[in-house]
Amino acid sequence: MSEYNLKIYERHMQLSDMSSMKCSILIRALEAALPQGVTLNIDVYDPAIEMKRYVPDKELLDLKSSLNEFKKS
Repeated sequence: MSEYNLKIYERHMQLSDMSSMKCSILIRALEAALPQGVTLNIDVYDPAIEMKRYVPDKELLDLKSSLNEFKKS
């Protein structure tokens, strides 16, 4: 028996001011082009989800912390 560790990758697109007719055509085209095993999820924009996607840069966070400490003194 073999065990595989598969990673899940995401691609995000933001669309605005799209008519319902164009949107339904786009969704059908995206679904038709999906490879086997790939899923399509469509959600309403949520800023909290957007922020969750970004991985914080530890060096940048350390520099900001040092700057805040410098400003306090």
